[in-house]
Amino acid sequence: MFTRRFIAAGVLALLAAGSLAAKPETADQVPATPDTIARAAEDRSRTTKILEVLDRPLRIEFVEGPLSDVLNYIKQTAKLPLHVDRASLEEAGIALDTPLSFSESELPLRSSLALLLEPIGLDWVIHHNALLITTSDAVEHRYLSTKAYDVSALIEPSDDADVQTAALEALVDTIETTIAPRTWDIEEEGPGTIAGFEMGEVKTLVVHQSRVVHDQIEMLLDELTRKRARPADAD
Repeated sequence: MFTRRFIAAGVLALLAAGSLAAKPETADQVPATPDTIARAAEDRSRTTKILEVLDRPLRIEFVEGPLSDVLNYIKQTAKLPLHVDRASLEEAGIALDTPLSFSESELPLRSSLALLLEPIGLDWVIHHNALLITTSDAVEHRYLSTKAYDVSALIEPSDDADVQTAALEALVDTIETTIAPRTWDIEEEGPGTIAGFEMGEVKTLVVHQSRVVHDQIEMLLDELTRKRARPADAD
């Protein structure tokens, strides 16, 4: 095993049941008991339901409507557990009566939220089983989540363990240097961390990062997987 940051085995057990919404802690702080694993699985189920709603289209029609009215409409119409991080908005000087104009009925809700929120410095994150509207800066630096990625298919099989370790390290380097480089905890620059684990034939990356960076990592890994599959498909 190699690691850029130590992540306890207890956290890995929780990740097997679903992604955590908090920074990795020690095994003593987060014991891998049936109850904690069950809670993690329940959290994952609730998160999945929120993501499913975000992937559906929602008709939104507002002309100079206050931000609070727009968010309340989305909450009621989409039946989402939606909350506002008022402290972060106040700190950034973003008022809930900020006027918004928007007209869309075919885009997935996640896309509409991006078009609505990004111009005024806001973003969303799933936090404590709810959709939290907060500032873009808070999403990038405060509301990070931990996910495990099975990258076994991207590591060339080899009888030499050092070769496989080197391949896993190279994948970590690729992610750190190509995806939001300034957000990684390299020389104390950013809050994000990444660790590689080898458990027999299973190769796993455990990443603590923002939602936006997780999305980019998933896209990169999907693309790398498709590239590896192309020669076999051609045959």
